[in-house]
Amino acid sequence: RDDCHIAAWRAKGYDGSVFDVLSFVWASPPDVTWTKMGGHRTIDDLAKALEQRQERADVERNVATLVRRGDLVRDGADVRLTPQGQSTRDAIEEDTDRRYFAVWDLDDAAIARLGADLRGVIDALPKG
Repeated sequence: RDDCHIAAWRAKGYDGSVFDVLSFVWASPPDVTWTKMGGHRTIDDLAKALEQRQERADVERNVATLVRRGDLVRDGADVRLTPQGQSTRDAIEEDTDRRYFAVWDLDDAAIARLGADLRGVIDALPKG
């Protein structure tokens, strides 16, 4: 799935470090929040969350890039997604799934069964 995810965000014109910042501000869907690091709302929170991946100056520069793109709004130390940023980030997840499941060559009934099975697995995973 990672290869499909990388292809999806690259197709939208992001490089890895900028997309990483976007992902740390974006809050993933409720059923997979345990897998994501998203929902950070300040530069300090982002810098701390990304400290193993990016220097603070890089986080600042990547936030500025996302502001220029229209994906984020920055107000002092606070950052938040714009409707465009939310829509784009959600679309990347949808495109990732499309790319990933396309190779499975499943019909609608098989996809529905797979979705139900995956839901059971997700629901059974420990939360918190």
